[in-house]
Amino acid sequence: MTGYGTVESAVEAMKLGAFDFITKPFRSEEILLRVHNALDKRQLRQEVHRLRAEGNGAGELFARRAATEAVHELGHSYGLAHCDDRGCVMWFSNSLAETDRKGPRFCPAHAAELRRLMARP
Repeated sequence: MTGYGTVESAVEAMKLGAFDFITKPFRSEEILLRVHNALDKRQLRQEVHRLRAEGNGAGELFARRAATEAVHELGHSYGLAHCDDRGCVMWFSNSLAETDRKGPRFCPAHAAELRRLMARP
């Protein structure tokens, strides 16, 4: 916002990262509209960034989640119970975030138990 607006100062302000350029005198409705537009633009940029981040790794994330659940169920088929270790694949997860956190690996205790169970005739 400036009282001495010129085209040159507007261009310079925009180059430095200003969203908009307003000269005095101004109406409060004009300020509110421009602030609203700036917030909308910021929200859209955040959404685009989030969608791009999800889109680039969505296939990998899906594959990792599927592997985690498959290993978990295979563990049950060998007789493994749920685990208290939140990093173990045998931990009972209630959300995708928990599934992502635990991953497809067994804790040392369940890995040893699985080796013992698989060694049985």
